[in-house]
Amino acid sequence: MTDRPTAWPCLAMMLPGLLAPGAAGLALQDTSQAVAEFPDFVPVGRFGVLDGDSTLMFGRLSGLAVDVERGIVFLVDELAHKLSAITNEGEFLTWGGGRGQGPGELIGPKAVEVSGSEVHVLDAWNHRVTRYEMGPATLGYTGQTRLPTSGGWEFCLFDGDYLILKYELTLGGRTIHRFDRAGDVKSSFGVPFLEGDAAMLNLTDVGLLACDPANRRIYAASTAVPRVHGYSGDGTLLWITELPGVEGAVIERTATGVKWSLPEGKSTFGSVVTLSILLQGHLLVQYEEQEWEQGVGYGPEVGSFLIDAASGAILAVSEYGELPRISTFGGGYAYGAVAAPVPEVRVYEWRERRRQ
Repeated sequence: MTDRPTAWPCLAMMLPGLLAPGAAGLALQDTSQAVAEFPDFVPVGRFGVLDGDSTLMFGRLSGLAVDVERGIVFLVDELAHKLSAITNEGEFLTWGGGRGQGPGELIGPKAVEVSGSEVHVLDAWNHRVTRYEMGPATLGYTGQTRLPTSGGWEFCLFDGDYLILKYELTLGGRTIHRFDRAGDVKSSFGVPFLEGDAAMLNLTDVGLLACDPANRRIYAASTAVPRVHGYSGDGTLLWITELPGVEGAVIERTATGVKWSLPEGKSTFGSVVTLSILLQGHLLVQYEEQEWEQGVGYGPEVGSFLIDAASGAILAVSEYGELPRISTFGGGYAYGAVAAPVPEVRVYEWRERRRQ
């Protein structure tokens, strides 16, 4: 659910979903054999305002995580360069960060994760992960991990380590890298989103990452390429699932550079925008149709796929606009950050359904 601050990363959102079928491990699923249904989502709240309380006025919500035990939602705002802590009911508690390169400061934070009382922020433009401790009503800076990569757009926690999604030629041309808290690389893995062209790979490192340490699984998806990759905890590729019907923008290399265009006969292109883990071993993957002139939209209207996390099989498909945009799940609630008509977080109660 990450909006991007510069034109270059935004171009990455418009890359095509044109990887040739038949790649090793590809699992093209017959969606007519769906065996599950999407959860019911009941709206119960929202926070984010256009005017009024400035603590709830957001610029660009680029990351969201939930402390289930304390009922706190943590948000990183890419334009305001800060981390906010807000209750499930929408009550503002405190904030940390502020633009800068000093201890505890941030520049365009991309993502946030929670582990106990510790909050981890991917401070990509400062090439680090910044840590805070959440007290009763305060966020205090506790330390940072310098990253040897050039940043990253998405990360998650796995057994106390950081998994960063970023194509990095210097780390074997891989797209996923595991760092310890000292910033040392423990492993690099991941199938490139576009194989065979380093220039194009650098444009397709904008993506989504989800970790499930309990089940020893890691999941990744590019925003530009309509495929989801499933890995074991050691980085072994388990499956690749293509998202049928999601058609990205078309990119062609020419003698003078790169040519971008809409899919033939279409006025919009598709971009994968969410990847989240549900209970019962399911993944929710959503995509957005974007207008060419508007670029990244981040509106509430999405199409959805329910995927079996173990096999990559597509279990159910929801048409565009039938389900709300969901960023993460926690404690019986689902949370989705949108940018239109105003940057805000929408909260839903949810329950999983099964076909009779």
